Amino acid sequence: MQINQIRSAAKGLVKSGAISLFLMISACSTTTTPPVQTSLTTVPGEWSEGPWREARPADNLTRGNWWEMFNDPILNDLESKASLQNLNLQAAIARVQQAKALAANADSAFSPQVTANPSAVRSRNSSNRPALTPGVAPISTTQNDFVPSASVRWEADLSGRLSHTLEAAQAAKGQSEADQENLKLLITANLANNYFSLRTLDADIAWQMRMLQLEKEVIVLLRRRILLGQASAYDLNPAQAALEVTQVQIATLRGQRDPLITAIAVLVNANPQNFELPAGILPALIPSPYAGVPSDLLERRPDIASAERAVAQASAQIGVANSARYPSLTLGANLGAESSQVNTLLQAPSLIWSLGINLAQIIYDGGRTESSIAAAKAAHEASVANYRATVLAAMGEVETTLRATRSLGETLKQQDSLVKTELEQTELIRKKQNDGFGTRYDIVIAEQSLIQAERTRSQLRGQRVLAAVYLVKALGGSWDASQTTRKE
Repeated sequence: MQINQIRSAAKGLVKSGAISLFLMISACSTTTTPPVQTSLTTVPGEWSEGPWREARPADNLTRGNWWEMFNDPILNDLESKASLQNLNLQAAIARVQQAKALAANADSAFSPQVTANPSAVRSRNSSNRPALTPGVAPISTTQNDFVPSASVRWEADLSGRLSHTLEAAQAAKGQSEADQENLKLLITANLANNYFSLRTLDADIAWQMRMLQLEKEVIVLLRRRILLGQASAYDLNPAQAALEVTQVQIATLRGQRDPLITAIAVLVNANPQNFELPAGILPALIPSPYAGVPSDLLERRPDIASAERAVAQASAQIGVANSARYPSLTLGANLGAESSQVNTLLQAPSLIWSLGINLAQIIYDGGRTESSIAAAKAAHEASVANYRATVLAAMGEVETTLRATRSLGETLKQQDSLVKTELEQTELIRKKQNDGFGTRYDIVIAEQSLIQAERTRSQLRGQRVLAAVYLVKALGGSWDASQTTRKE
C-alpha cells in the first residue's frame, strides 16, 4: 500500500516537470564547453649531430636502471639506495598517492550518495507553552520519537562540471607521476655526476702523486749534477718551486673530495659524518647513450610529460569554470519510519518518505563566473607557453650535450695520440740510456712530460663520462641497452 503511494508520487513528480527538465538537459548538453586541444610544438626530424631513427611510441616502456651502463658496482649500489631512501623522492611518492586519492574522490562524485541517519529522541514539552487552542490549557507530556531512515542524493552532470573536475584530477595525477619520474631522474643523474666527479678527482690525485715522486727525484738528481758541476742553483730553484706547487695542488684536490662525498651521502639519505667512499677509478669503457630523434623527447622526458599534463589540467579547469553558467540538478529521496514505540516501527502507518528535485541556476553574480572563466583561460595559455618552453629547453640541452660529447671525443683522440707520442719518446730515451748515451735525469724529465699528458687524458675522460651522464639526463633516461654503444 505504502509502496504504491511512493510510486504514484514519483510518477506525478516526473510528469509535472518532465518536458521542461528534458529541454533544460538538452540545452545544457549542447552547450557544454568543448575540450581544449593541447597545442603541440614542432620538432625537427633529426639532431644536427646524429644519430636518428623514426619516432616510435614508447610510453609503455620502462626506462630501467640507466646507470648500469657504466658497469660500476659501487655506483649501482649507491643509485639503488638513492632510489629507495632519498627523502625528496619519498615525498614525491607521497604526492602521487595523494593525487591518486583526489582523482578517486572526483570519480566518486558520479555515484549516488547514500546516507543512513537514524535518530532516537525522548523529550518532554512544557505545560507553560502557548496554547494551540484558545481556552484549552496545554499540558506537559513526555514521549519517545524513533526515526530510522536513509537518504539518497545524486547530482546529474548537466553542465559537465563533474566530468571536467575528474579530467583535471586525472591530469593532476599524471602530472604528479611525471614529476616523480623527473625528480628520480634528477636525483640519479646528480648522484652519478657527483660520483664520477669524485672518481675524476681520485685519478687526478693519483697522477699528481706520481708527478710528486718524479719531482722529488729530479731535485735529488739536480743536486748531484750541481756537485758534479753539470748544473747550478738556477736549475734547482724552478724544480723546487714545481714540487711545492704540486704539493699545494694535491692538498687542494684532497680538500675537494669532502664536499662531493657529503653530497653523495645526502642523496642516499646517509649521515655525512659516517659516510666514506674509498678512492676509485673511472669506467674502463665510456658508454654512449642512444639519442634517437628529437620527437623521442616527447615520449621520454618526464618534465615534458608533466608540462603536457599541466596543459590538460588547465584545459579541464576551463570546463569547470564554464559549468557555472548552467543549472545544477540534484535528485534526492528519503525513506524511513517514525514511531513513539520501537515495536510499531515496521507497521505501515509508521512509514515516511520523500522524493525531490533541486534545480539551481545562477541569475546574477556580478561577473564572478566570467572572470573565473577568463582566469582559467589565461592559466591555460600560460601552461601551453610553459609546455613549449620546456620542449625547446629539452631540445637545447640535448643539442648542447651532443655537440660537447662529439667535441670531447675528438679532443680525447688527439690526447691519446699525444700520450702515444710521449710514451714513444720516453722509450727512446730509455733505449738511449741503455746504449750509454743518456742519463736518468733525461728519463725522469720525459716521464714527467708523459705523466702530464696522461693526467690531461684522464681529465678529458672524466669530462667525457660526465657528458654521458648529462646526455642521459637530457634524453630523459635510457631504457634500451641494445641501443647503447660503448667507447674507450
